[in-house]
Amino acid sequence: MRKLNVVGAHLRHGLALHNDTLVRAKQVHGPHGFLPVSRSTFFSWVSDGTLPKPFKVSAGVSLWRVGDLLSALGLNPEVAP
Repeated sequence: MRKLNVVGAHLRHGLALHNDTLVRAKQVHGPHGFLPVSRSTFFSWVSDGTLPKPFKVSAGVSLWRVGDLLSALGLNPEVAP
């Protein structure tokens, strides 16, 4: 997996996400997300276990905890805002 500038990306977009913040997929990936990868790459990583599975809130709503995503990427969630 290539090295990603995740923390820099979300700071560049003016976001300050707490580790316990729950986010939807479109808040995570793509040009406006803090993870600079495509939608298909994001869901591929979820499918193969690189990233954690989401919390299912309802049939159409899935959420991820920011700290879980950062930990799965090998980043220290205690350091990230």
